[in-house]
Amino acid sequence: MIISKKNWILSKKIDLTEQFGEEAWITLREPNTDQVMALRELATLKEREMLAGVKDMMASLVIDHNFYADEATKLEPKAALDFVYDKPMAALELVGKYLEWAFEPFRRAGQSTSKQSL
Repeated sequence: MIISKKNWILSKKIDLTEQFGEEAWITLREPNTDQVMALRELATLKEREMLAGVKDMMASLVIDHNFYADEATKLEPKAALDFVYDKPMAALELVGKYLEWAFEPFRRAGQSTSKQSL
């Protein structure tokens, strides 16, 4: 098997157009195993702490976005996330949709395991 991360890493494009009133999106890659464990721990925290922890991790997960400082200057991933986090509803939408997507395979695996044990 020839390994090329570009070919096997999944990604999720999260649309934030509704929160910003014009086309806005961020594409994040799937978390690696260590990041999944960290996300599971973060999900147990209070909302404020969880959002801060996820934001720190997300900067390394951003593949692409459409946030620009001007016509030609694309924001760095951390700056794009800072901008999104300035709008609480946008931050909640981004984190909520990402966590739902990232944990879906584990939910499905848990459901099939519990069905098999019946």
